[in-house]
Amino acid sequence: MAGLALLGCGSHRDELEEQRRRLEREHEQRMAELERVEARLYHALGTVRLWQELGARHRQVSAIACENLSAHAEAMKRHHQRLLAPRAAPRLARADTQGDAASN
Repeated sequence: MAGLALLGCGSHRDELEEQRRRLEREHEQRMAELERVEARLYHALGTVRLWQELGARHRQVSAIACENLSAHAEAMKRHHQRLLAPRAAPRLARADTQGDAASN
């Protein structure tokens, strides 16, 4: 009878050892999956930060482009107004005959 009890304990130990190994494998699989999820989250975070940075740069460049375009449009307007402004008739040199006679 004592031999049967010892034999039963041995199989129970084997079952416990098998369960421990199974739990260890499951734990390792879950940890590996968590590491993959963490890597994906960090990648997604990097992508979000990249798009935020690109958005900020786009807003800055757009603001500069608008200022430049506005200044250019004003300069074109002034130039066009100068082209359309009435011009004074060209002055021709005249010989002053009376001034020459008086100086003699």
